[in-house]
Amino acid sequence: MIKIEEISPDDYYSNYIRIKYFNLNEKKILWRNFNICFYCQKYNRKSNPDLFKQNAHAVSSYFNSNLYNYDECDVCNNFFSNKFETKLSLFFDPIKSFIFQNHKFKQQDSFYYNKNGDVILHPNFIKSIDQENRIAHITIKQPSISILDIYCCLLKMGLSVFNRNQRREVSKPLKLLSLDLNYQTKLRHLNHYFLFGIHNEYSTEDSIAIYTNKSKLNLPKYFIFIKHHRFYFQLFIPFINDDATFNKLSPTTFQFGSETNFNSIYFVSNFIEKGEINLALKSTNEEKFENYITKNNLRK
Repeated sequence: MIKIEEISPDDYYSNYIRIKYFNLNEKKILWRNFNICFYCQKYNRKSNPDLFKQNAHAVSSYFNSNLYNYDECDVCNNFFSNKFETKLSLFFDPIKSFIFQNHKFKQQDSFYYNKNGDVILHPNFIKSIDQENRIAHITIKQPSISILDIYCCLLKMGLSVFNRNQRREVSKPLKLLSLDLNYQTKLRHLNHYFLFGIHNEYSTEDSIAIYTNKSKLNLPKYFIFIKHHRFYFQLFIPFINDDATFNKLSPTTFQFGSETNFNSIYFVSNFIEKGEINLALKSTNEEKFENYITKNNLRK
């Protein structure tokens, strides 16, 4: 079992120091001095130029990234994109589509998206209406998503900016990314832990940073912090020991903009792999709310 202690986030993060930071919007090619593919170690840019023709995103373009890896072969790039990044999209799209302008989420014949601050929502998503408080309780069917795939997607991004001269330190995470089936089966029983939530409601920052543990506490040596506007993703490298110490974090209410309010959006490694996502959307505009429920015959 993971040991969970009641320590504040400030005390927890004070045990780490940031060693690298990159702005994802700034175009940059990393690791130009390295020709062998960092991930598979099979191909060399000089001897296999036909396998290094693509621009390999260090961090997924899904996060508006312009960071590229010079030492990532096309085979690995295609594999990571098709295997992991598509799963990240399935995981994140239901939330992202409420926040980002014109980013549409579709479910069968229904959809919703943010249009200039207003949520355009198909009534098929609505489970119940609280007219008095102007709250729509909605349900989204969540596709089957492997926790390990999401972890691996974030892990790949984190390792993209990891020091190439310290590759041996992350040999096990790299082996996990290679999808060694025996190794994956073994690691499914370990604590793959990541956080997803709101860093700053008004942030427009897209970045990635690496922190290292400077204390003597039994904490993971590194953690990766990826910010995508209002959202953050955080994971730990290497894998977590059973007796690792973490601060206890409680579900939080996050409010976005003037039109929507999401209650208790909080994901860790135990989120339901298949089922439903239930959200509460609160309208701050009485007239728009009344027009919406009238138009869609939702009034009690």
